[in-house]
Amino acid sequence: MKTRLFVIIIAVFAAALSVTCKAQDLRGQFLIIETGDSIHMSSGEKKLLHVKSGILGVPVYKELKFSSTNALVAHADRSGVLRAGFCGRARITVFDKNGRTGSILVIVSGRAKAGTVCCALVIFAAAAIFFLTKNKTGRPGCR
Repeated sequence: MKTRLFVIIIAVFAAALSVTCKAQDLRGQFLIIETGDSIHMSSGEKKLLHVKSGILGVPVYKELKFSSTNALVAHADRSGVLRAGFCGRARITVFDKNGRTGSILVIVSGRAKAGTVCCALVIFAAAAIFFLTKNKTGRPGCR
């Protein structure tokens, strides 16, 4: 009798959990960053990310690690502070010690695009190399 009751309780809990996950549309994620599909920020802005358990909805604070697909656009430190850099898009992913993950898209507007700055740095470096290798005859690379 006790075994049947236990099995029924487990089945009801599993069904409720399944309905909750489908209602929240977690797409396999067990951690949720903020609410919604994306965060819109301005260049130079900082924001503390709030991470919750996807199943229970309780805040998660311990031993989180963050990564970014484009650190020039946005990156988060170990304490969850998100910093917006150049305009563009980056996906921030959070990992906890149990292997659970979650991610959110960060859209940053304002200032120059990250690609423009990288291109300018490459041109500046090429010009510096050219002028540093120039000798007294005025031809680059001759000694």
